[in-house]
Amino acid sequence: QTLTRLLYKDLMAKYPGVNAVKMVFDAQVIGCDVDLSKTSASVRYQIASEAAPRTIDAQLVIAADGMNSQITRSIQESDPAFRLIRLTNESYFAGSPKRYKVLALPPSFDVEVTTIKKPQRRGLAALFRRRQPDAPVETTTRLHMSPRCQVVFTPVVPKNESFSFGCFPTTQKHTRVANLNTPPDHPILSLASGEELLRYLERSIPQWRNVREVVRMDEAERFVRKKVGRYGTPQYVNQLHVGRVAFVGDAAHAFPPDLGQGVNAALEDVAILGRCMDGADQLSDALQLYTGMRGPDAAAIAHLAHRWQLLSATASLFRKIRWRGDFFLRLLLSRLLPFLFDPPVYLMITQRELSYAEVWRRARRTSRRLAYVATLVLLALIQAVL
Repeated sequence: QTLTRLLYKDLMAKYPGVNAVKMVFDAQVIGCDVDLSKTSASVRYQIASEAAPRTIDAQLVIAADGMNSQITRSIQESDPAFRLIRLTNESYFAGSPKRYKVLALPPSFDVEVTTIKKPQRRGLAALFRRRQPDAPVETTTRLHMSPRCQVVFTPVVPKNESFSFGCFPTTQKHTRVANLNTPPDHPILSLASGEELLRYLERSIPQWRNVREVVRMDEAERFVRKKVGRYGTPQYVNQLHVGRVAFVGDAAHAFPPDLGQGVNAALEDVAILGRCMDGADQLSDALQLYTGMRGPDAAAIAHLAHRWQLLSATASLFRKIRWRGDFFLRLLLSRLLPFLFDPPVYLMITQRELSYAEVWRRARRTSRRLAYVATLVLLALIQAVL
């Protein structure tokens, strides 16, 4: 809820006279009741400090409670026509049993990095001089990490303890987010105190000399208490509204971060829902328009994440060769014959003028044309042999 609190604080600072927005923190949604004959819906939620749940009746409920949405689950139980469609997946994140935790760092900080360089002889001196080699030279450099730069730390650990540790860019006034991806049984996930975490980082990333200057003790304590996250398989709902409930973000379409489109897709949902509400006289018409406009994109982005995902480290050699061959073949043919073949999905999805549904349509069209070409080549080879 850290990001939510920051956004709420910024909202109240920007609009100090607005009292219509009320945030309830430390609460969990436990259900939703939708009556299609009424012009309202109700949400039940539980505040951690209270024994009895509360209920909110609203003209519009926007379900933005993530891929494990309780609102989605409640409506599934009451409306047989509403379905959550899950796709199988073997992506880099979801196919392998990876886990993750998030560590908050300052927006800008200095990193002391130690490098060890072994002197090397060159030319004839390396062949004929037999004296003892020079001692390795250890150099410590202090680097400034600005909010705009992306930082990746490389752990020096045995293979069975390997993990990735990357820090995303941010702005000067916001906290920097560091993501740690690990196997499910990694020791960093079972640490009991912040001091243990700091010692583990110092031991596993020895080239990072000033860990304790960057990672505060209170943040280290929060990290060890935080729940371990896991990446799910792509999924989407078959309709983006039921009665007076609209679905946005991961509640509407969730997928692993292979394509890097999770936040973008959620923001597009909100923007399109807002335009539909501004352009319709009745709220029911706006929700119908939203489902019609955004529904195809919700299904498309889930299918794109399922079909064109990064491969896991445990994927077979055949799958790895097929993935790379498919990528470079599409890239080459799109350069040579752009009127017949489209670029790889990873390139098309960065073009803002293309919707997810259009990217999905073009990707499938190119797949069909590649299949036709392969069939013709195969028939030509058979005819040549016969």
